[in-house]
Amino acid sequence: MRKDLRFAWRMISTHRWFSAAVIVTIGLDIGLNTMVFTLVNAVLFKAVAVQGGERLVAILNQKHTGRNSETGVSYPDFRRVPGPGILVGVAPV
Repeated sequence: MRKDLRFAWRMISTHRWFSAAVIVTIGLDIGLNTMVFTLVNAVLFKAVAVQGGERLVAILNQKHTGRNSETGVSYPDFRRVPGPGILVGVAPV
């Protein structure tokens, strides 16, 4: 094991620019991987920070213009949703 470490150190010291590029690349990869995992974890896996978050729903308008695109709902449109007592409140997203 000691021989392998000495050989690795010798190769790193003889090829300095290549070794620096490899070390920087690995560091950037680790940082990018950590950032992506943190974002995915926060957006997809963490619970919503509101009381009763499991009961949240999204109400969307759907336009049939060849490609189905969804847009948000205006407050007057929201007020016309049938079923009093079904929807308890409104929160902007």
